[in-house]
Amino acid sequence: MRSDADYYSVYEAARVLGVSPARVRQMLRAGELVGERGEQRVEGVLGPWRLPVGAVHAARAGAGDAEATVAMSPEETAALREGVATAGASPAPSETSERLSEGVQSIREKAEALISDLDSLEGRLEAAEVEQLALRESLRLAEERAETLRARLEAERTQAEPQGQRGPAWRKWLGGG
Repeated sequence: MRSDADYYSVYEAARVLGVSPARVRQMLRAGELVGERGEQRVEGVLGPWRLPVGAVHAARAGAGDAEATVAMSPEETAALREGVATAGASPAPSETSERLSEGVQSIREKAEALISDLDSLEGRLEAAEVEQLALRESLRLAEERAETLRARLEAERTQAEPQGQRGPAWRKWLGGG
């Protein structure tokens, strides 16, 4: 298991690379720099970034665009770090905004998943409605056919019965007519 000496914080990495802590976070999000988030804190908020020492030094050796970024002096970095330390547990505004943007991204992903589920459910509902309409039409046709068959049966019965009888002979025997 690696110790904390094998990792830099965002502020230490910024000092080594000669860039701002915000640029280091930007590089981490863009995949230009390797790092990992610390343990989850309260309410699922991730801890601060931890960057392997070797990855930071490799990035410094290969940094051709360091001139394009705004570098902070060691005094500015120390002052910024001291300001965070004196503020207690509250993170620097850039860390807060980063956590907020990660939270917003998480909410977006959940919303997209819900919209996808909703689209799927709407499709299933539409299919069920079409099936229900087909079943109703089938029932209507079956009822029409049954009514036609009843009318035909009644017509055949009236033709087959003698004029004086009201029903089949078995009704007389059972007392029905």
